[in-house]
Amino acid sequence: MFVKQLTMPGWLVSFLSFVPITIMTALCCQSLFIAHTGQLATLNVANCLAAIPATIARVLTKSLLMVVVIGIMAMALLRYWQIG
Repeated sequence: MFVKQLTMPGWLVSFLSFVPITIMTALCCQSLFIAHTGQLATLNVANCLAAIPATIARVLTKSLLMVVVIGIMAMALLRYWQIG
C-alpha cells in the first residue's frame, strides 16, 4: 500500500521483475533434489519425471494453470503406478 504511492526508479522496477522467476526456480530446485546431511544432494526421481510433462505443457500452452494441472496429473499417475 505504501509502495503504490511512491514512484520507483526504472532500474528498481526492472530488478524486482526478476523476483517471481527467482522464487519459482528456488521452489522447483528444492523439490527436484533430496538433501542429505554431509553428502551431495540426489535427484528425486518421481518429481523429475513429473516435471518433464509439466515443462512440455509450459512450452506448448504458456499457461500456469495447465502446468499445474499436468504436473499434478503426472505425479498422481507416477504414485499410482509406484514409479520413482
